[in-house]
Amino acid sequence: MRKNQSTHQSKRNRIQARIVVLSIILVCLVTLVVAQTATYKIHIIGDSTVCNYAENKYPWAGWGQVFGLFFKSGTVTINNAAIGGRSTKSFYVEGRWNTLLGEIKSGDFVLIQFGHNDRDYSKEERYADTTLYKSYLKKYVTESRAKGAVPVFVTPMNMNTWNGTTLREVFTEKERGADYRGAMINVANELMVPLIDLEKKSAAFMKTVGQAYCTSFQFMGLDAGEYPNYPDGNADGTHFQEMGALVNARMVAEGIKELSSHADVGKLAAVLAPLYQLTVQTNKANTGLVTVSGSFPAGATVTVKVKPNSSETFQNWADATGKSITTSKLHSFKMGTNPVTYNAMFKGGGAVGVRGDASVMKKNIVAAHIAVNNSVLQITAPERILSIDLYAINGKHILTVNPDTSSAQVNCTNLGNAVYRIVMKTARGNIYRNITI
Repeated sequence: MRKNQSTHQSKRNRIQARIVVLSIILVCLVTLVVAQTATYKIHIIGDSTVCNYAENKYPWAGWGQVFGLFFKSGTVTINNAAIGGRSTKSFYVEGRWNTLLGEIKSGDFVLIQFGHNDRDYSKEERYADTTLYKSYLKKYVTESRAKGAVPVFVTPMNMNTWNGTTLREVFTEKERGADYRGAMINVANELMVPLIDLEKKSAAFMKTVGQAYCTSFQFMGLDAGEYPNYPDGNADGTHFQEMGALVNARMVAEGIKELSSHADVGKLAAVLAPLYQLTVQTNKANTGLVTVSGSFPAGATVTVKVKPNSSETFQNWADATGKSITTSKLHSFKMGTNPVTYNAMFKGGGAVGVRGDASVMKKNIVAAHIAVNNSVLQITAPERILSIDLYAINGKHILTVNPDTSSAQVNCTNLGNAVYRIVMKTARGNIYRNITI
């Protein structure tokens, strides 16, 4: 009898042990699923350069509108609370911040970009000099942290304002009392706030591509008939086309990646989405303005377009094999998960990177190796290079060399750090590349 009782007790113990083990496994599985599906919430506050726009305003867009594309699917939720015409002062005074504060939870992120309207001294309800600007920034930081959220500063991106060919950085002008970038950096240093310097990033990009490109490809400078929502065109050097919004959002994402060692922002850096390369080439040099190459996340609506010089005739966009895609000067597509090449084909130009028809395309590709070492281009090709021409992205010719050999060096020490277009002529054809110096 005692033996049977002992046997039954042993069975019960084994069953209970199995239940405990199964319970632990179940808890681990639930924890794993929750961890895999956990999302970070990002609140964005700012002005019209950041906010969302309705479909009837397309292609007008703020960077906050497309920012979610730069994160892996399901990892973040974006609450873009930015609204046009607001400054650090008016966003707070109107009660918009107080309303948002009620939604902010511990562990959330708050991205803060103001400055465009703070410097507008013509409107009292908006204007905040740099001293007042700093005081409101401090309010956003301390009140975010009181809710357990992580504030992140984003300096205001530059405007399409130039003195001749020199870019004005309007948010750094100390002599005008408008050094809003410096004021934000001051608060960031004082309160240990992670900061993304969009002002400097955007200015560097603008200097690279030039004013004409910025006007027609980045900002809301639209030709008549270019977009249905703007039949008479548009002229605006503050706000962005969708491509401009994407470029600025990419810079903000880049800033997050640069903060990957930060204890909190590093969590966002870990879930950034991969970017895929768009390569844009032309079959003829100095033809006008053409969309510059860049990298974009899958799902982004990317637009390539051309603005030919008056003496040039655009024929079509072609893919990497030379197959025609469209004859429209403006073409939009969804970025996929593979690199893509678009060739702008002009009358009188050759094929880009190939000679002959498709049946002999592979054996007729002209290859070359190009490296940049201390601002010196080092170029080698499988045959004699007849000439090398260097162009700015905006089409301006910079230099020509005639090496008449299979290898050459081009000294670019006197050029600024930027993206340039290189065209090499050989006996078999031309080589077109974008290079960064």
